[in-house]
Amino acid sequence: MGQTRRNLLLVGGLLMVLSACSQAPAPSSLEDSMNSAVNCKTETAPVDPSELEIQGTTVVQKGDTGHYQLSQDLSCSSSQKVIWKTVAVNGSTRIGSQMNSTFQKGGDYVISAQVLSAGSTTPTELSFKTTVVAGAPVLISPQITMVGVDNVFDLGIPAEYQLASAEWNFGDGSAALASRGPVTYMYGRPGTYNLQVTLKNAAGEPLVLSRALSVLPLQDGQECVYRMNISAPYEVVVRQNAMMSVFIPSCVASKVTAIKWNFGDQSAAATDQTVEHAYAATGNYTVTVQLFTTSTTTPWVTLTHALRVVEAPVVSTPTPSPTPDLNECPASGIQRETKSELYSENETCGVNGTKVNSYRDLVKDECRPQAGILKWIEISRTKELQSEGSCQGLACEVPASALSGVDPVAAGLSLINGRYYMLNGASKTFFSSTTPAGSCASVSETRTCQNGVLGGSTGHQYLTCSNGCEGFGAHGTVKTGVAIGEIKVPLTCSFGEQGYFNLFSEIADQTCQNGTVTTSNQRQGDIKTAGSCPTYSHTGTDVWSTCSADCGGEQTRQFQCQSSTGDVVDAARCAGSAPVETRVCDGNPAAVAREDRETSTEEANASNLCPANQIGVIINKRDVTIIKSYACLNHSVQLDGTQTVNGAWVTENYCRDYVPHRCNQDSLSNTEAKGRYKWMQKCRAQVPVIEEFLTKFDSVSVDPSKKEHYGIDEGNRYLYPTFMDRSKKPEKAWIAPKSESGSCVVPSTVYIASVCVSSCATPEEQILTQVKGEKMKYVPFIEALTQNIGHVMTLQSSSSMSSKDVQKTAVENWITELIDTDHDILVFKMRSGGQLKLTTNHPLLASDGTMKVATEFKVGDPLVQIGGKLDPIVSIQKTVHHGKVYNLFVKSSALHKNIVVTNGYLNGTAYFQNEGAKNLNRTLFRDKLVRGAFEK
Repeated sequence: MGQTRRNLLLVGGLLMVLSACSQAPAPSSLEDSMNSAVNCKTETAPVDPSELEIQGTTVVQKGDTGHYQLSQDLSCSSSQKVIWKTVAVNGSTRIGSQMNSTFQKGGDYVISAQVLSAGSTTPTELSFKTTVVAGAPVLISPQITMVGVDNVFDLGIPAEYQLASAEWNFGDGSAALASRGPVTYMYGRPGTYNLQVTLKNAAGEPLVLSRALSVLPLQDGQECVYRMNISAPYEVVVRQNAMMSVFIPSCVASKVTAIKWNFGDQSAAATDQTVEHAYAATGNYTVTVQLFTTSTTTPWVTLTHALRVVEAPVVSTPTPSPTPDLNECPASGIQRETKSELYSENETCGVNGTKVNSYRDLVKDECRPQAGILKWIEISRTKELQSEGSCQGLACEVPASALSGVDPVAAGLSLINGRYYMLNGASKTFFSSTTPAGSCASVSETRTCQNGVLGGSTGHQYLTCSNGCEGFGAHGTVKTGVAIGEIKVPLTCSFGEQGYFNLFSEIADQTCQNGTVTTSNQRQGDIKTAGSCPTYSHTGTDVWSTCSADCGGEQTRQFQCQSSTGDVVDAARCAGSAPVETRVCDGNPAAVAREDRETSTEEANASNLCPANQIGVIINKRDVTIIKSYACLNHSVQLDGTQTVNGAWVTENYCRDYVPHRCNQDSLSNTEAKGRYKWMQKCRAQVPVIEEFLTKFDSVSVDPSKKEHYGIDEGNRYLYPTFMDRSKKPEKAWIAPKSESGSCVVPSTVYIASVCVSSCATPEEQILTQVKGEKMKYVPFIEALTQNIGHVMTLQSSSSMSSKDVQKTAVENWITELIDTDHDILVFKMRSGGQLKLTTNHPLLASDGTMKVATEFKVGDPLVQIGGKLDPIVSIQKTVHHGKVYNLFVKSSALHKNIVVTNGYLNGTAYFQNEGAKNLNRTLFRDKLVRGAFEK
């Protein structure tokens, strides 16, 4: 722990009374004679001290000399003297017009100059701060300032440090300022600010210096507060006294009433203005000085100083060496009054308390000669109280109620003036009850003596306590017949079962003894629970018989004999038979799962239409498969889900060349054909296929080389549309109405397949044809149709049917059935061995020159061969032909050009079944044939 010594030095508040007006002898110091060249021929007029200021060196390098002087020279004044001093440096007081000081330690030092004027009892004190730089840059700044005051900030730069730049941040949100200093800045609001400056040397290496700056509200007359500083070195030697002083400028000297030093090493605080302190260990310390005004607990301002304590010996700061002046005072007999620095004394107060009072001594000195030198001789000293501290550390009286049953000495109480006290800071546990129902901790409170006041609740006034028993009662409580447990009495059961009892209470007497319940007189009490022997019953298990079916079967639960405690026992203990319990079950649900597939055809009309000169419909078809999944659901096989799988669309073309067909499956008379036409006109708006047909029919030509167009309502050729149903496999005819009154409901799968006329011959019958560039030849009807042969051979003349001459006639249409159907066929066999197979209504040329249908001929009647030869019929056989029959139209309505040669026999084209039907049974030729009369 460090040691501190108080020094009473003449630094602030110096009072002086000049009691003699005689001029003092001229200073004899060497410095005055050297620097001022004192050779006073005239008296210097007195100067107003308030207009003076110290001019000197602000920054000094370690080992260099600082020079100080007043702004006006008083060396030739007999009425004013200047006393110089370096604060916190022993023996540094000098009298003269100026002072030089050489500093061997880095630090912050305050240079003080007191101007003593004749006729004034109070000297004027001036101050000046010098920063001594040693090794590292330092920030030069006041620690205390006021709002609205221009503050000067500077840098102390060692000679070896090459400063390249500096940036200042004033900590109040203002913009940073680039300057190597000094800089001037004014704060606009009170507060504590962090002043920071960032340095960079020639190598660009940064160094940050900072200081806390307290800005006080503006107070008139106290503007000099910025001069308040700690005057002390930066470095001291361990275990050697180091002098430090807080400089208080004259404008606030009377405001400060107390001082408190904290040396940062946990040593005791000091209360004098100038102190000496020895550190016990090396290290870095922060010295703090708090200055108080009217309050001794809340500081007015706080100053800090960084101090480094080292082992190595350092050279002490030399005493400033102004020009020596051996005289301390100007003239014999002059008196002065001075006040010492603040100092404090501890005094007792109250009960065991102390207080700290601050004093200044009023010292009266007189200038007297001693051994030829004028010196100040103290003639009186008066102690003046500056501030009286509050009484601290008072003891607290302990209430009389707390002393009952307590040994005060053992309890740590102090007997003062016949009463017992707790010393300041002492703490003890008090209780609000001496016998609580619960623990003493529940009614306890720690009460502390704080400067004469015993803290905590006044309800807690006892120092002794006996614990109660929680849930039982306070200390000393007694209870009888308390249930403390149970006693089991065994039962006798039918099957010798063990472990069954009647349950009785166990009771005793109990007493609470300081938190512990003691028990005595244990005994059996009343019955608590009557026991019973176990009962037995048939109980169902989780085991079931095998399910009788894969889905929706039945199974039976297995039972066992079980006691009321849940134990399985022999079945003989259960009375009667076990119940029968069944349930529905699914033995193997996966075995009944299946999928049913049903495929149908979905149709949609295609956007394409049949090509020109074709009739029919184009549709899109696809297979639609519905997959139905069946599973065991709720114990029965049920539909579990349905999935529809659509196949790809396939286009089917039902278009046919627009040529008339013989439609045996839908054979209509002329009247019926007209009736169907009128029905179609009526229904065309409702049935799209009819509308399309009627629209296209008007512009379709069988032979594009002719202007003639076929229509179902014109001419004598009875043409009519026939319908097919494509939903049937194979396709079937759909018989449309034959009168206008028929229904317009037509299935969507029905379409117009063809235009119908009559036809006669079977496929194998041969017709005489001629192909371009070839001779006449017989060709089967089916071949003639499939090859679309363009010419057939017909009679050349209409005057005789006996002529052998034939001519080539162009074919208009080859006609056949739309679909295969059953036809009634007459098979004619002639004497010559010739044969014809014809439909019953096919026209044949008779020997009398008339055209008759085949049914009109009988056995014995002759048929006419080419060239007019008659060939009698020897048999006529009626048969059924399943398939198609064939005929044709030629491009002529001349009768002789509608007589063709089939198997060598003359017969008629379809002309005679349609518009030429009126010529049936009429004599077509002028020459009649007589049987056997035809000559080759």
